[in-house]
Amino acid sequence: GTGAAGTRRPGCAGAGRLWQAEPAFGVFSYGLIAPGVDIYRRIEERVDRMLTSGTVDEVRAALQGSVSRPASQAIGFREISDYLEGRQGLEEAAALIKRKSRRYAKCQLTWMRKMPHIVRIDVAGRAVNATAAAIIDQYHDAAD
Repeated sequence: GTGAAGTRRPGCAGAGRLWQAEPAFGVFSYGLIAPGVDIYRRIEERVDRMLTSGTVDEVRAALQGSVSRPASQAIGFREISDYLEGRQGLEEAAALIKRKSRRYAKCQLTWMRKMPHIVRIDVAGRAVNATAAAIIDQYHDAAD
């Protein structure tokens, strides 16, 4: 998509054009939803875990070889590259990755709201097994 003066909005490009019509086949689509505060907390935790689990080394190795365009555009790649090249500190890189991830999550939620055929499953406070059971129950109800 584009913003003011034709500037691109990262993470949201083309979201309005995707899946505008009902699916042509018997497709069941599920969207897992949670309160924004939970989503943002999980993003923060995931980015912190990534940074302590080898992401910096992965980017360092990628920079020494050839990097595909999609990989170089992934959230975090540029931020870690800038850290490795001394243009910013690791804390600043982490903050930028978290901010971009939150923006991307917001775009995904907006996109999902525009898809009326998606069955939304609230996962707040629900264990993985309970979420899976809710999806299976919903599928059986819809298939009957």
